[in-house]
Amino acid sequence: MNIENIHQLLGLSNTDAQLADAIQAHGGSVAALSPKTLSAEGSDFVHLKAKGVSLTFVPRAAFELKRGEPRGRGPYIFAGAFFYPAGDDHVDGYAGIAPFGQLAVTTRESALCVYGEPQRSMEDEAVFEWDQWTFDGRQVRTYYRDGALVDHISVSVPMRKR
Repeated sequence: MNIENIHQLLGLSNTDAQLADAIQAHGGSVAALSPKTLSAEGSDFVHLKAKGVSLTFVPRAAFELKRGEPRGRGPYIFAGAFFYPAGDDHVDGYAGIAPFGQLAVTTRESALCVYGEPQRSMEDEAVFEWDQWTFDGRQVRTYYRDGALVDHISVSVPMRKR
């Protein structure tokens, strides 16, 4: 599975072989998850350093409460993927095509070309902070630095409506 499609495994758990194998194929391991961190902070990450991607996991009960029934049966559920075009403290720069896209997304302008008009945006004093779309039941957000450069792209299982 290409890394830009890892979102297809959202909702699976750390004990699901399909997810564990996909993570391992991209240089990571579900063994990196810390039960202590998951308990204390409510989430933990598997960083795919060379790929420029971080995967977030949450405890099963938290996923069920906020997002619904997970697809996997294990204790920690894959809830989101973060793609960092310019890298961050934990990963190198992501150089692939955007999830749900056909091209790379590095600026707000390229995000609008790839994803179209956003369903929601956050703007503060004429500076865009993020844009949001929904594709195949997944929430996609692009977060910006300085209103134009993409800091990261997130793909997640949307929160349940209450």
